Amino acid sequence: MRTYLLLALVLLTRNAGAEEVLKWNQGGWKYWDAAKLEAPDWKAANFDDQAWKDGTSPLGYGDDDIKTKISFGDNDAAKILTYHFRHAIELDDVVHLAGEMIVDDGAVVFANGKEVYRINLPQGELKPTTTARIAKSGDLERYKHKFVIEKDKLTKGKNIIAIEVHQIGGTSSDLAVDLQLEAVVDDAEFKKRKDAAGQEAEMIENAINTAEAASQ
Repeated sequence: MRTYLLLALVLLTRNAGAEEVLKWNQGGWKYWDAAKLEAPDWKAANFDDQAWKDGTSPLGYGDDDIKTKISFGDNDAAKILTYHFRHAIELDDVVHLAGEMIVDDGAVVFANGKEVYRINLPQGELKPTTTARIAKSGDLERYKHKFVIEKDKLTKGKNIIAIEVHQIGGTSSDLAVDLQLEAVVDDAEFKKRKDAAGQEAEMIENAINTAEAASQ
């Protein structure tokens, strides 16, 4: 785990002129915390999420900084493994976005139904029973993972950012998710952020591979 943390600590300088379109500790989140979601289109922009619960981030359970406590089910020894979250954002113009995400344990991020980032999860189709690749603990639980969303995934006006979070196992003691997004207008600045996020993702992937190999 310490190797993972050290390799992941890549600094990404923020542009002072960037506009924040989704903040840490923000309300307006919709979430599904039941055992099974019978809605394959849940991440689509036109999905009706009125039946979902409302919350303020960070969402999760088991930690003092959680703003919205979600359910882990009725069995403390066999908790829910997969959770779904949605948040609408408004864009005056179609622009690139730079994001940071706190997640415990693994997650996939979607923009208007299209995958834009995956961390600590296997590749390919994910099932409700899919678990994260490694457990996160200590400082790793609040590490801010950097990623970008290119503007061809976005539209002027309303956009939906969706997150699918997976636990390491049914006895996990905690879960957390929070997200911050900035609009990046300058192409050179966006390229810098994209390159930095890509380098970080590569180092994290290598560290996870090493941790998995060591545990076998």
